[in-house]
Amino acid sequence: MSLKSPHQTAFQYGVDFQGMRYGGDGQKSFTAPVVTLSGDGCSDQDWKQFPQGSIALIEEGSQCELYERVFLAENHNASAVFFSNQQTRTSLLNTRIRIVDWKGGDRLVQIPVLSIRFFSFFLNLLFIFNFLFQLFLK
Repeated sequence: MSLKSPHQTAFQYGVDFQGMRYGGDGQKSFTAPVVTLSGDGCSDQDWKQFPQGSIALIEEGSQCELYERVFLAENHNASAVFFSNQQTRTSLLNTRIRIVDWKGGDRLVQIPVLSIRFFSFFLNLLFIFNFLFQLFLK
């Protein structure tokens, strides 16, 4: 994964970000704006203003499960989801993105889902400038 604008910056897999188990296909290469949500992503209301094809940036912690938020992201045409860990967490999220009691035939996530390390300075800039990320997961 790399920051494309305003300055090319590479991020290290396993340190700065990682794929989340049962997230969708990570073998994609695309450029899309990263958009923060007005809420925690647990309701359709949180997604009303979400631009189709964007990457959703969601902070961990809410009243619903991570997989519920990802399913809503898919329903609102997000191209991927980045879950930012809370400032106090020292490790990346390692949560499964699926229904806990999953059975064959239950819905699975189709879009890439990443855990990213909280960058206070970086996230503040993201909110202001809406940087573009280029996602390279191979």
